Amino acid sequence: MSSSFFLAFVYSAAVNAPDSRRAARLSRSVASDGDGASDDELWEVCRAIGIHEWVHQLPERLDTLVRERGGRFSAGERQLVALARALLADPAVIVLDEATANLDPESEARVERALGTLLEGRTAVVTAHRLRSAEQADRVIMMDQGRVIADGSHSELVGSSDAYAELVSVWERG
Repeated sequence: MSSSFFLAFVYSAAVNAPDSRRAARLSRSVASDGDGASDDELWEVCRAIGIHEWVHQLPERLDTLVRERGGRFSAGERQLVALARALLADPAVIVLDEATANLDPESEARVERALGTLLEGRTAVVTAHRLRSAEQADRVIMMDQGRVIADGSHSELVGSSDAYAELVSVWERG
């Protein structure tokens, strides 16, 4: 399949072993079944995503068993492994659904850095509710009840959309 037509849906569940009823090795979780990626390629992807030091600290490194649904790892670690899988697939288009949801601040920062690497030179469609994601986007589309109510860059919308400006104000107040 050509990477220009491959969509990568990246979310925590993507770390499941290829057969989620049983455990699999981390290398198999990063490289889809039949991918044929070498250990060198896997380490290169781990370095690019920023997880190579963490993987080196695991008991069996790339051969560490991943429990069903990635249960051995934290939510942030599962997300980073999912991003490594997407980077290895090298798609032209990435679809992300709340890539930083339910993460602690440290994990969120690591995922944001990894996203910077993954999204470089690619088209991304991102569903997000966090201001940080909107600020980094080239284009923000704000929807309400299935209707587009604002469309533009973050800075444009702050000045042109009352609804978006109010949302930014709420985010900033915490």
